[in-house]
Amino acid sequence: MDALDYLKKQAKSVLKDKEQATGKHESLDEFHHSEIVNCLDRVHHYLIELMEQLRIVSPDIKTDFEIEKLGTLHELVQKNYRLYTENTFSNLTIGLGFILFCEQEHCKISTSSPEDADKLHNKLRHLGIEINGHIVGEPEIKGYVSSSLLFRSDYQRQLINLTINNVENSVVHTYELDPENINNTLLNELGNYLLRKENNFINLIKQQESRSAHIKSIKELDEAEPTLTEMMNTSLANSLFKGKQQLYLTYHEKIKELDSRGAGLVVGRSTKCAFIIDSDCASRQHAKLSYRKGKFVVSDHSTNGTFIKPQGGKEVYIHGEDYPLSGSGFISLGESISVDNEHLIYYSCQ
Repeated sequence: MDALDYLKKQAKSVLKDKEQATGKHESLDEFHHSEIVNCLDRVHHYLIELMEQLRIVSPDIKTDFEIEKLGTLHELVQKNYRLYTENTFSNLTIGLGFILFCEQEHCKISTSSPEDADKLHNKLRHLGIEINGHIVGEPEIKGYVSSSLLFRSDYQRQLINLTINNVENSVVHTYELDPENINNTLLNELGNYLLRKENNFINLIKQQESRSAHIKSIKELDEAEPTLTEMMNTSLANSLFKGKQQLYLTYHEKIKELDSRGAGLVVGRSTKCAFIIDSDCASRQHAKLSYRKGKFVVSDHSTNGTFIKPQGGKEVYIHGEDYPLSGSGFISLGESISVDNEHLIYYSCQ
């Protein structure tokens, strides 16, 4: 008997014992758990195939981007796709990230109202777009916006959460989807949505979300109220994790999580590193990321130094120094951060 079959046999026994002890249908919960995992696996495979074709075809995708009713950036170029997964005991996430790049000869800006020019300017800087000159007229525009779609499991509610960030506009959109509704039709609309072709993706998930919410509310009427013990256990779990901070690192299809209670991790070219960066510019053990005095910190130990660009901020270079991280942005080992850099590490402090 191989290792997986051995674990499956043990798991079946554990579920049976739990059902007898609690009277709850543990095996049914596991069935719903596997439904969500299988659904996210379909999403992952679809995005892998889509990215492979994008790599071959390398289409010229341009789009407009609305900034919270303050104005619009026109003809941004969509490029630099990255796909990653995060799988823990309690959560499975499939993420697709890319950038909306502002090419000076094409990118233009329009404002909804001249009175909102200052607000628009500040919002663009926060997103990562630099503007030299007045917004009204022909300003010099450069930079890029980080965009992402995240599919996350919600095992407890038997749903999948979809978060869309900086794709069509600067507003973060979240949706709840029933795994049964993520079918070939929806995935095809997702592909058209990403290619900026005519699509019904957003309307479709809104319709499905509405139906799922109605079904869910009916189910919840039939569910028993949680016992006092269950409520106490939930409260205890929340208190144990209160104040815990996390740092997520994404590189190509890999994602790494570091929490504020961890010992830190080393990034670099060596196979001994916790996060391996396959770049000729990176040192074998290039830098260490750790949590100190309420902040995640990058400590450079390399030959070529480390470049860090916070979202909406300017690039910083450190060599044999420490630099505190906040919010989100990019890290590059040994070479400057640019849209052509294939070895960017995306970070997010939460």
